[in-house]
Amino acid sequence: MMRGVRRGCVRLKGAILGIDNEEDGNFTITTDSKTFHFQARNSAEREVWVRALEDTILRHAVFPHEHQVQPIVFLRKHMPHQLFKAHFEEEEDCSYEASMKKFDNRIAQADILLQMLIEQSQTLDSQIETVEDEALKVRLGKISHNYNLLVGAVKLAIVLLQILKKKVKAFEIVRRGVVPACKRNLRKGKEMKVWLLWHAAK
Repeated sequence: MMRGVRRGCVRLKGAILGIDNEEDGNFTITTDSKTFHFQARNSAEREVWVRALEDTILRHAVFPHEHQVQPIVFLRKHMPHQLFKAHFEEEEDCSYEASMKKFDNRIAQADILLQMLIEQSQTLDSQIETVEDEALKVRLGKISHNYNLLVGAVKLAIVLLQILKKKVKAFEIVRRGVVPACKRNLRKGKEMKVWLLWHAAK
């Protein structure tokens, strides 16, 4: 047990998981308008906990129709085996390089799933054109419209992830002290023109 431990129950139905970027082992569970803080021994153990909790939350989610499959079951059925394995297998290397590689892989997986959504949308549109019942055709058209909104939201999410990746890389350069090192070199008289521009923009 960790220092400051408290015993109790946390409702996982509709819960939202959060990760503290400043502390390797910390994560949160927000449910019923309350946030609970947890601490693992390290980032690798935290990753195991977070993935297990995500799986539990998804498996026990309430769906409006009984025939609707659970998300994990859907992914296991429709996602290529290598992608599913790479998505859920444990990874102990939590360095910046490994994390960025993992992040790139997730974006690539999202692109593949997006292509699947687009293909299904095109199939749905082609099937709607063959429907003769006008009332049914209108209802299916509304479904197709909402489906296309979903596809657009996924596209936007992928674009935002790409922007986030660039910002993270820029932040990592600053965090590792590359900018201060350049500043010290410039003060020694190297590339004085760039040094003046740097101070002018400061």
